Amino acid sequence: MGTLQIEADCYFSPDADLPGFVPVKVRSLFKGATLPCDFYFPSLFESEEEIRPDKVLNKGEIYTEENERTFSNENVDLLYIEPQDETEFLKYLTSQMREAIKSKGEIGEKKTQFLYDSLEALVQRVFRENLSDSSILLGISIIEDFVDHITSVETNAASLLNLFSRDYYTFSHCAQVATLGMFFCNFLGWNKPEIEDFGIGSLFHDFGKHLINEDILNKPGKLNLKELDIIRQHPVAGYQQLKKADCLSKDQLYIVLYHHEAADGSGYPDGLSGDGIPLYARVAHIVDVFDALTSHRTYKKAISPQDSLALMKTEMLGSFDEQLLTEFTNFIQKKPSASQGDWDKEIKAGIGTPILVQFEPLAKKMRSLLVGMELNQYLILRLCDSSRIGKLRPGMPLIVRYIYAGEAYGFKGTVWETVYEPPLVVCRYPNQVEKLNLRCELRLECFLPAEIEVEEKTSRCVLADVSYKGCRISIKDDGTDISSCIEKDKPIQISAPLPGRNEAVRLPGWIRNVEKTGDCSYLGVQFAELSKHTSGQWKAFIDDMIEVAR
Repeated sequence: MGTLQIEADCYFSPDADLPGFVPVKVRSLFKGATLPCDFYFPSLFESEEEIRPDKVLNKGEIYTEENERTFSNENVDLLYIEPQDETEFLKYLTSQMREAIKSKGEIGEKKTQFLYDSLEALVQRVFRENLSDSSILLGISIIEDFVDHITSVETNAASLLNLFSRDYYTFSHCAQVATLGMFFCNFLGWNKPEIEDFGIGSLFHDFGKHLINEDILNKPGKLNLKELDIIRQHPVAGYQQLKKADCLSKDQLYIVLYHHEAADGSGYPDGLSGDGIPLYARVAHIVDVFDALTSHRTYKKAISPQDSLALMKTEMLGSFDEQLLTEFTNFIQKKPSASQGDWDKEIKAGIGTPILVQFEPLAKKMRSLLVGMELNQYLILRLCDSSRIGKLRPGMPLIVRYIYAGEAYGFKGTVWETVYEPPLVVCRYPNQVEKLNLRCELRLECFLPAEIEVEEKTSRCVLADVSYKGCRISIKDDGTDISSCIEKDKPIQISAPLPGRNEAVRLPGWIRNVEKTGDCSYLGVQFAELSKHTSGQWKAFIDDMIEVAR
């Protein structure tokens, strides 16, 4: 398939829709997999002056890289399937998604996309058809997979918002509230069962809207009192139908029933207030409003995440749990991993540039040289150590770091091919290259013995990683009573003997995160404002480590 033009008098109409067909995202198709049904796109036939479906992919054929490239070149984001094929497509999507998230060759952001697309496709079908136990159980199963993924990756809100559709549809809104909300719950430190409960309830939170006439749901102007009353019936209607299905727990159902309750008692259906609103519903209310504000509607334009937060914290403040809204603001505004800086589309490096490459299944970092490159196609690395070339396989993920013209860069990629003599690795050209801001936001792994004091109780510990503004502490649970004092937001004092310096540096701060694994506890610590002398000592220590890392 070299072009999407079908006939001389027919061409693709990207803004068109196909009534009676189901839209699916091109990005939901998997290279190398057999297609479960026929796929169409709308074409405009000038001779007939009408838009008709034209088949572009056939059931049973393999979806290829050439297909993907063609759709990308033609800016095709949506294809269409016939309604009777929706169940088979959903089976295909969830099956391929599960294979993809198990694969070590896919990066975390791509796995998040696969899971989100599966949720969106499921809810789209639920809203189009009558609710069934099988749909609910499939949704629960995908949520469980999603939570396993969420708790094993680090993802920032900005990357999630880029993934989402900015046009508001009830089915996409439900998938987005569930996805963004689960990541927020993980940010709050909830455990897996709690995150799953939230995800399941929020996935179906607007189910009652499928009973409301679309003319009311999408009315471009202001709703009258009768229409507003009809809209406000959707939480109870959804709750009653889902309760009959007997697949959701009480806590999950409370999200459906109470996600429009407000902290000041002005919400509906029961006018609950404050802590009288179940916790899951308080969280869902925040995420629900935020997603609605940042999405395009028929009667309003989307506003930016920052403007949405500002609106929620001023004009709408009484509607939300203030502490949860503060945490949500921190979550949305949280920057990517502290080692990250600016992004670019092209590799800035010359032939002969030294490259440090780490193949993710292998622990060892390997030195290499850049010996060849084709923009947006591939790059070739010559390994300085040939002993491990036999362990490298096509599709193996890798991480690259290098310095060029005084700046540090990095990216993730995959192995394309390998050559034994000389030892060469051909890598796929990355989608984006990261300019590392080492001097401002670096987190460095280390193993620095130290001592902490919490509520006048002391314990030995290890600083597992450090940054200019905080650190991560590892403490072995040895039966001392300090473990009972370790709680989030407690003040903490760290005393750390810095290498090459005569005196220990004292670092006051607050415990911002607590994790327990086996017989160890890990504390995330944010430093308080340090004295000029202490700040200078700590900065010199970090700078020394940066030079060693370089």
